Amino acid sequence: MGRMTSALFESSPLLLLPLIGLGIFFAVFVLTLIRTYAVRASTYDERAALALDEGDKQ
Repeated sequence: MGRMTSALFESSPLLLLPLIGLGIFFAVFVLTLIRTYAVRASTYDERAALALDEGDKQ
């Protein structure tokens, strides 16, 4: 695998840019996934109730 990868990069140095873009996308996707599942359900319940609140807390 190492020889095949090095042969591809020797033929075109611009092949590194899509790999960097894919890495950034994957990192942001994983961080978003972790952040979404790390939030407790009670937090979502409080946020969902905001739309139904009539503003009595003034």
